Amino acid sequence: MYNIKNYKGEQYFRILKRAIEAWCMMMVIIMDKGIISTEQLSTRKNAYLIYRTTLSKLSASITLDGIIPIVLFIIFFVFYWKVAEIPFRKTVWVHILAAVFAVFVVVGYSFAMTQSLDLIFADYAQITKAAVCLIGYYGLFLPCIKLCYLVMSRKKIFARAETAPPKWTALLMDEHPFLGAFAGLALAWLPYLIAYYPGIFMGDTGAQISQYFQLPNGTSNYLNLISDTQLINNHHPVLHTVLMGTAVKIGRMLGSDNLGIFLYTLFQYLCMAAALAYGISYLKNLKMPRWFQGGILGLTALYPVFPRYAVLLSKDTLFSSCVLVFEIFLIRLVREEIKISKKEGILFLLTMLGVMMLRQNGLYVVVFSLPALLFEKDRRKRRKTALLFCGAIVLYLSYTHILFPALDITPGSRREMLSVPFQQTARYVRDYADEVTEEERDAISIMSMHLKERENSLRWYQNLCCTVRC
Repeated sequence: MYNIKNYKGEQYFRILKRAIEAWCMMMVIIMDKGIISTEQLSTRKNAYLIYRTTLSKLSASITLDGIIPIVLFIIFFVFYWKVAEIPFRKTVWVHILAAVFAVFVVVGYSFAMTQSLDLIFADYAQITKAAVCLIGYYGLFLPCIKLCYLVMSRKKIFARAETAPPKWTALLMDEHPFLGAFAGLALAWLPYLIAYYPGIFMGDTGAQISQYFQLPNGTSNYLNLISDTQLINNHHPVLHTVLMGTAVKIGRMLGSDNLGIFLYTLFQYLCMAAALAYGISYLKNLKMPRWFQGGILGLTALYPVFPRYAVLLSKDTLFSSCVLVFEIFLIRLVREEIKISKKEGILFLLTMLGVMMLRQNGLYVVVFSLPALLFEKDRRKRRKTALLFCGAIVLYLSYTHILFPALDITPGSRREMLSVPFQQTARYVRDYADEVTEEERDAISIMSMHLKERENSLRWYQNLCCTVRC
C-alpha cells in the first residue's frame, strides 16, 4: 500500500521546486544583471558587512515592483506545473542540455556586457544573481526541450500524413521535392538578386579579385611571398579566388566587370538554393510532415538573412552550402540509406573537397567526421566510404603541398592558426599591463620573432623545392 505521507512529501517537494524555478525566472526578467558599485557596498571587513552589502546590492538590482512580478511568478509557476504533468521518461541528456544552454546564456551575457566574467564573479551579489539566472534559465529550457522532444516523438503529430494531399502540394513536396524547393527559393530570392546587383561586397572581396589579376592587395603586402610575380596566396581560399576572378575576367571580355561579378553572384546564388533545396527535399525521406517541410521552405525563402547571404561575395556562402550537403551525406550513411554508386561517390568526393578547399579549417570538419564510419555495419560499404574519405584528404593535401608550390602560391600565414591565443595575449597585455613582467614581455617578443623566422624558413624550403623541380 502506498504511503500517504510519502505522497504528500513528494507533492510538497514538487510545489517547492516549481515555485523556486518560477521565482528565479521572474527574477531573471525583473533584475538588473549589472554590477551595483558604491564605496559603502564594496566594503569587505567582516562577514556581517559582506552579508549586508550583498543584500543591499540584490535589493538595488530589482528594476520592477508592484503587481508585475506577481503576475510573472504565477505565469511561470503554472507553466512549469502543467509541463511537469506531461508524461516524460527520465533522460539525463535533457537535463544536461538544459544546464548547458543556461550556462551559455549567463556566460555569454556577461561577456557581451563587460567582455569578462565580472557579471558572474565580481562579488557575492553577482555570484548570487548568476546562480538565480542559471536556475531560472535551466527551469525555462528544460520544459521547452521536453516539449520539443515530445512533439517529435509523437507519430500522430510529427509524422507524414498517409492521405493524399492536394495536387499542387503532392507535385511540389512528394513527386518533385528538390525541384519544387529549388524553384521556390530561386523565385523568392529574386528581388534581392536584382536589388543588390552585381552582388554584396565584403572586406575580402576586393583583395581576392586583386590577387587574381596580380594587383597589390592587403595580403600580398604583409606575407612573405614565394614569388613577386605570383600574388595569389592561400590567405583566402585559392579555389574561391580563382572562381571569382575567372567570372570577372569573363565579364571583362564581355565588356563589363560588373557583369562578371554578377555571373559569380548568380552561380553562388544557384548553388546555395540547390544546397538548401537538397536539405528540404531530404525531409521527405525522413518522413517529416508536409507542414514542417513547407514551413522550412517558407522560412528559408522569406527570412532576409538567407537571400542576403546568397548574394554576399564571400567564401562562407559556398562553404556553408558544401557543409550542408556533406552533413546530409553523413546522416544518410548513419541511417544506412546511401549506396556508394559512381554517381553518389563522385558527388560525395566533390562535396568533401569543397568543404576543405573553401575554408582553411574545412579539413578538420572532414577529419572529425570519420567516426561516422563506425555506424556502418556493412564492411564492404564501410571500406568504400573510408576510401572516399582518404581519397579526398589525399587530394586536398596534394592540392596544398604539391600544386601550390608548383604555381608559386604562398600558403596562408601560421598566425591564422594562433589568432585566438594571440588576441588573448594582446588583450591581457593591454588591460593588465602592470601585471606583465619583463620576462613575460621578452617571451612574447621572442615567440613572435620565432614564428616569423619559421614562416621565412618555410618560404625558403618551398622556393628550393620549386627550383629543384625546374
